[in-house]
Amino acid sequence: STGGGLDTYQFSDRDAAGTMSDAGSEALVHVSMTQGDDLSWAVLKVSIVVDGGVSMTCDEAGEADATSDCTFAKDDDNYWSTSEEITISEGADDLCDGENGGCSVDVTLTKKGVGNEDDKVIRTVTAYADASN
Repeated sequence: STGGGLDTYQFSDRDAAGTMSDAGSEALVHVSMTQGDDLSWAVLKVSIVVDGGVSMTCDEAGEADATSDCTFAKDDDNYWSTSEEITISEGADDLCDGENGGCSVDVTLTKKGVGNEDDKVIRTVTAYADASN
């Protein structure tokens, strides 16, 4: 529903290809928007919880540095549109070494409030980063 200021979004997830190690900066999962209005990258907040651990806010990959817990890579336009996906990766530190076959990655997507609006969680996606894929 787009009436009353509430947008409905749907997302799908898939594993990021590649094997995992005890190094950092490895891709974990992809999240694709399957339904919803364009969402400005400027108001998107991405946070993850790996294997039930602590919540970490991810930095946009182009702005990440050695202190980033995790990153998300986006395309070069101004909006996240239907059928486009982001890739969520580890930051400098290892979050999932694949020792147990992989890791659960709970991805929370939040639309940051503008002006007097509050931040709104638009979806939490439970994904799995497969260590051997």
